[in-house]
Order: sequence, then structure tokens, then C-alpha cells
Amino acid sequence: MIAHVTNAYATRCDKKWLSHICCRIIENGHYISCDATTQEYLLDVVDREGSSWEKELIRKSKPFDFTREEQTYMTTLSLDNFTEKQCEALFGERSILILENAVYEWDVYKHIIDTYKHDKQHPNLMKKLLLAINNNRLAPYHGGGWTQHQQHIEQQEASLYSGVGRYKMCALLDSDSVSENCIPSDRVKLYCFLCGEDTESFEGYDLNKIYTLNQPLYVWHMWYKRCIENYFPNDAYEEAQMDTSKITETGVNRDYLKISEKITGYSKDKLPSLTSKMSRRKYETGLKHFYVDGEDLSELQLFLLKLVRII
Repeated sequence: MIAHVTNAYATRCDKKWLSHICCRIIENGHYISCDATTQEYLLDVVDREGSSWEKELIRKSKPFDFTREEQTYMTTLSLDNFTEKQCEALFGERSILILENAVYEWDVYKHIIDTYKHDKQHPNLMKKLLLAINNNRLAPYHGGGWTQHQQHIEQQEASLYSGVGRYKMCALLDSDSVSENCIPSDRVKLYCFLCGEDTESFEGYDLNKIYTLNQPLYVWHMWYKRCIENYFPNDAYEEAQMDTSKITETGVNRDYLKISEKITGYSKDKLPSLTSKMSRRKYETGLKHFYVDGEDLSELQLFLLKLVRII
């Protein structure tokens, strides 16, 4: 994230706290956006109020130097819009990816992120995402099924992420669609919650509110295909010693199969084994593409850029 600090905010803050929050921002891999006068003021405050370690931290790091790409895709938040406690949560606490089954899914998403560090369009952002995982600044949260996502988000917002949950969490869920653009009606309540809409005025799923980087309320993603298993080709299952002979469907028809019914012996605990021979090229094959803010993005690129928004 990028913390925006105005001169008016900086000069009215308690200097000890200002020094502390600046160092928390830097320590956790975030940037600081401000004008030259404010930058000089912040450096002076840390020099006067900070510990020896904090003084060394701000000297060695480059918290004011971020690229145009980072400014475009990372979330910028102005400190004067939040309380001190909220600033601590935003820039001091780790971000979380809420998963239906974190036990088996998290290793898969870590592998995808590691593979996409060689992404042709945004390799630096993908490397930043990988660094956040390695430094435990982005962690999985076991949701226990998509029906529990709203409850988990509300619980987190009632405690650690009070007033800032929309910036620190990303919810991920399967669509369980049986065909393209056929999202089940049982997702309506969660969809409306995540988009900040009233269920009584719901008129249909708006894909432009799902497959975008400008979501109206929470950051979230629903797999366009049936579920994560549909993103692995037959040879990934065969490499893991599973029989794919019953899968005769190809292309879009395969995207909405219930894989567990087609592959005898498949269970969720085998999901991580599917990544062993997966390359970025293999992950990209057959993906739906979206035109987002003037840029052509595959679904996996879009999902990973959503994660960039919460770190």
C-alpha cells in the first residue's frame, strides 16, 4: 500500500506517534507519498523521535520512491482519513486471503504467485506479492466454505480490522457454475454483501463488478470456471498418477465439469500435487481474458493484481 501524508496532517500529529507509524509503514513494505517539504519534515521527526533501529531503517530504505506502475495498481490511502488505531491495522497488520479450504488451496496459490514472478506484464508487482508471502504480510485464512465468508469478514471487522477490512482482506470462492455466465442463485446474498448492495434490489450478477480492479466495496474474486480444479489440464492430473480417461470434454465444456466426478479417487487433499509440472504458460492456456482499465489481463493476472491491492 501507499500511505499519503499531507503536510497539515504531519505537523498536527504527535511527533512520537508520527515517527512510529512512519517506521511501521516502511517496516511492512509499504510506501509513503508526500511532497518534498513533508518528506523533509518526516525524516527530521524520525531522526529526533525514533529509536536507533528506526533511524537506520528510514535511512537504508527508500519509502518515498515508488514507480508509476506501483502507484497505479497499489492502494493509496490518506492517513488523515483514519484513526491512529486504524492506521496501525492498515500498515502494521498482515493482509489475509479468505479461502474456502486454506489447508489445501494455499500451496496452490503460492505456487501460482511464484510462477507469475516471470509475468510479462507485471513481473515486479508479482515479485512484491511473493515477498509479502515470504515475510508473512499476506497470509491465508481458512473460511470453511464460501457460505461462511460474510461471517468471517464481519468477525474480522469487529476486531482487528475495524473500519479498514475492505483494504486488508480478499475473499476467494468457487463459482460452481455448470456453464458459462451461469452463476448459481445461491451466491446472491454474498455477492450483494461484497458489492455493498441491497439483496431486495438485486437485478442480476454484474460481471463488471467481479472481474475488475475497481470493485465497489470489498476486494474479492470468484473463479470464472467452475472451481480451481478446472484450471489444471489433464496432464497435471496424470502427472499426479490420476486417470483422466473419463474426461472427454474440451474447451469451454471442460471448464464447467465437476472434476471429482470424472476422476476416480480425486479428493481435495490431492490438489497441491497438481502444481508439480505447471508453468506460467500452462496456467495461462485457456484462461478467460478481461479488458481492465485499458489493459488485457488473463483471469489469473487479474486475481493476482487484486491481491496486490491489499498488501
